Amino acid sequence: MGKTIGPRWTGYRQRLAELDRVEVVARVSQSGDATARSGDLQGTATVAPEAEGIRVVIDRVLP
Repeated sequence: MGKTIGPRWTGYRQRLAELDRVEVVARVSQSGDATARSGDLQGTATVAPEAEGIRVVIDRVLP
């Protein structure tokens, strides 16, 4: 089961270093709002918490 730590974080208490993998999400918002909306550009990378030099390719438009 995946765990999300972000705007909808519900109090799950675990350090990133204790996780096997984390998902890094980058989004370019047309509206400038932090909430994801249709038309925003987004990319993700799933990496180990200790990873350095992470590259996120923004390669999709949110429906």
